Amino acid sequence: MLIPEKNVGFFVSYNSAGSGGVNRYELFQAFLNRYFPAPVEVEAAPPSDFTKKAGRYTGVYEMNRRSFTKFMKLAALLTPVKIKATREGNLLLVMPAGLGTKAFVEVERDLFREVGGQETLIFREAEGGQVRHAFYGAFPEMAFVKLKGYQTPSFQFLLIGLSVVLFLTAALGWPISALGRVICRRKRFGNPAPKAARWLAGGMSALFLLFLLGLAVVLSDLEQFFFGVPSVFKISLALAVAASVLAVGVLAFTLLAWTKKYWTGCSRVHYSLILLAALAFIWVLNFWNILGWKF
Repeated sequence: MLIPEKNVGFFVSYNSAGSGGVNRYELFQAFLNRYFPAPVEVEAAPPSDFTKKAGRYTGVYEMNRRSFTKFMKLAALLTPVKIKATREGNLLLVMPAGLGTKAFVEVERDLFREVGGQETLIFREAEGGQVRHAFYGAFPEMAFVKLKGYQTPSFQFLLIGLSVVLFLTAALGWPISALGRVICRRKRFGNPAPKAARWLAGGMSALFLLFLLGLAVVLSDLEQFFFGVPSVFKISLALAVAASVLAVGVLAFTLLAWTKKYWTGCSRVHYSLILLAALAFIWVLNFWNILGWKF
């Protein structure tokens, strides 16, 4: 932190993630209160028409101080910054990872001041007048970038969730269904397809599910990355690559299924949905730099 006009600089650093030390921003605020107390200001009232224009500012943002080309871009998915409108006519800034929640009131166009405090929240418009960036006084070393719909965690998790459901129907549903036909001696319906078609889709789905399981294990202990890239993570990435290769075969069999009328119409639709889930999932992996070994 710098106060150039006073020739004052303030620096605090810890050498471990769990240092248990005083929050450096609280320490800085206490320093300011002691040596550079701010004059008491009259609390501003929210503009009467703010509810109508609050939508310009609300949404999901990401911190621009992040990885853009490596797998650590994934951290942005887990640390969104949210800005919401309140009933009182203010903006509520919700920081990730327990960094706090504060309310702000508009004092000028695109300029907000903390309710009951001195922090500022400033917005910058892009071409066309739409808000694209936000700047929070407590974190002057970074900007918040407003996310588009497809970039938001809610949309990304929706794609992942739908894909997982369809992968489960292939990796578990088909084997269970096949076992039921054997036990009950039921006949197949429709024009039969080569067994490789469902083996490919089922294997692809199983590999994607195993990748997610491995990723969940790795993300449960992020301190592993302080000492390098965990082996479990490398193996998980290999599973995702292998599944993506199998997706090429699933695409070929999908085209054949519709050309040669394999199975029944519903089965062909189901197989096609599994392919779409795979393509969507591969897009998600590539978007977050976890398709391949981007270290």
